Amino acid sequence: MIQGKKYAKAKKVVPDGYESVNAFFESVFEDKEMIWMGQNTNELHFGYNEDVHKAMIDCILSDEYNMYPPPEGFTELQSLILKDLDLEDMDIFVNAGATEAIYLAFNAILSPEDNVITPDPGYLILDNFASRFAGEIRSVPIYSEENQYKLTPKLVRENMDENTKVILLIDPLNPLGS
Repeated sequence: MIQGKKYAKAKKVVPDGYESVNAFFESVFEDKEMIWMGQNTNELHFGYNEDVHKAMIDCILSDEYNMYPPPEGFTELQSLILKDLDLEDMDIFVNAGATEAIYLAFNAILSPEDNVITPDPGYLILDNFASRFAGEIRSVPIYSEENQYKLTPKLVRENMDENTKVILLIDPLNPLGS
């Protein structure tokens, strides 16, 4: 059995001009001209939606917002999502967002002998997550007009081998929007 680094934390890289990663995020958060695209982003700042605001206010007034949900999600919510997508014969896992889902997926499928292909630039927290479970992260440079700022099939083929377990495709790619 190969001894791995399951759950090993990747080294934090402090952005130039900042004392800490947290100082960087606070600076970004305080910039009111910036549209935050981090986890837990919501769409409320893109326009008023009376139904959404009413549901949020009702939740606050009922004190439901401070309770933990069931570990596998609410059965009614799962059923409604599957019905809305016309996938009622399928199973669904409702979680806190895409970032959590990707972390859980990496944990479930990656092993120390695996490698992961990610675009560079890309959403760095995903490289961090992958590095906790896989032996190698292959960050493929995509900042080029030649490949239209995308991780192309040609770039993937050039960087993959028999140990490539995950090819991370994000649409639209944060931070380029490609």
